[in-house]
Formats: sequence, structure tokens, C-alpha cells
Amino acid sequence: MKPDRIEILRARLLNYYRAEKAILKGQSYEIEGLRLTRADLAAVVNMIAKLEGEITRLEREAEILPPRSRIRYVVPVDGVNRYRMRRVTH
Repeated sequence: MKPDRIEILRARLLNYYRAEKAILKGQSYEIEGLRLTRADLAAVVNMIAKLEGEITRLEREAEILPPRSRIRYVVPVDGVNRYRMRRVTH
């Protein structure tokens, strides 16, 4: 489910990149006497940052592995047994 969500967010982010590029080319323009103004650049930049953060968060969640087992070493203090025993605990 999450990979699908990530792909949707990536597609949306691509559209915001395109919008940012169009805004940077010119905030407003005129066609046949009709003056048009593009979207607010600050709002587009904020949404780009938000989408990038959300994608990063979802990608990190998708990479989470089960917790690693802890390894404890037991060293006897009597000097008779000088080897280390390894015990894996969960």
C-alpha cells in the first residue's frame, strides 16, 4: 500500500515542480488583452517541501527492518573458563 502512496506523491511532486518552473518563467502574462496570474510561488514552494518530506518519511518507513537481536557476552570471573559464551536475546 505504501509504495503506491509514494508513487502518487512523486507524481504530484513532479506537477508541483512543473508549476514552480512555469511561475519562475513569469508570474503573470497577457493573452489577447486578458491578464492572467499564476499561482503563488511561496505556496508552491511550501507544498514541494511538504511533499518531499512526506516521501522521505514513507520511504524510511518502508525500509524499517525488524529489530536486531542483542548479543551479550558473558565472561566468567573465576579464571577457569577463559572463553566467551555468546547468548542471543530477543
